[in-house]
Amino acid sequence: MKIAIRLSVSIFLLLVSSPVFSQTSKIVSHSDWGEIFEKASVKGTIVFKFMDEDQLHVFNETRAQDRKLPASTFKVIHSLIAYETGVVTRANHLFKWDGKPQWLKAWEKDLTFKEAIKVSAVPVYKRVARSIGSKQMGNWLKRLNYGNKSIEGGIDQFWLSGGLRISAIEQVRFLEKLYKGELDASQEGQAFVRDLMPLSKHKCFETRDKTGLAFRKGSPHIGWWIGWAKASQKIIFFALNIDITDKKQYGLRQSIVISLLEQARLFKGISCKS
Repeated sequence: MKIAIRLSVSIFLLLVSSPVFSQTSKIVSHSDWGEIFEKASVKGTIVFKFMDEDQLHVFNETRAQDRKLPASTFKVIHSLIAYETGVVTRANHLFKWDGKPQWLKAWEKDLTFKEAIKVSAVPVYKRVARSIGSKQMGNWLKRLNYGNKSIEGGIDQFWLSGGLRISAIEQVRFLEKLYKGELDASQEGQAFVRDLMPLSKHKCFETRDKTGLAFRKGSPHIGWWIGWAKASQKIIFFALNIDITDKKQYGLRQSIVISLLEQARLFKGISCKS
């Protein structure tokens, strides 16, 4: 009898901790959105969620629940942890370039923290991660319940090539809590990050967003674009990830999301600029 009870408890705890069990919102599948992915010749998923609505609008539900390396989309929560631990508390905090060649020319100069997230400067965020340290980073990932909360692979690598994983659905839920100031962090820190995130203006709306690109040997890279779109008083949170096999596909991360926001008419009643 005791063995049966212990087994039942173990199964329950396993289910509760899984990303699938924790999703209580109604999922509305949009198989017709597959045409845009097919036209772009990429495999992927997209999740949209209106603020305060209990529905997720999804293409490719199975992939939307699959946890993947967050790559540079982690810079959103990374910036929050940096603020909360006192490592970086000002957007104009300056990081000096060490003079070493970098993957992107945009990284080969002194950068403020706000500039660093805009150009996705990996060297800057590696320095920030080392200053935060493994103990504080691990504690904050657990406190904020971010993905699988793993920092395996090294303090300055875990979100790039290590053990950290998060699903598109979890990204959207995290973003909504951040926007509404409902994360287990200070209001000042959450406001700091909301303002820090890059701002993009589009024909029908504007976005606060972050790209990500997870490099994988022998497999397609994972391209991300996450954030929220705002038109008038409407807010839509989004998270897309796609398989990338060629650098020419990098721009598809943004174009697929923008096409869906415009063509799927999620912003009903909003007139677009000509």
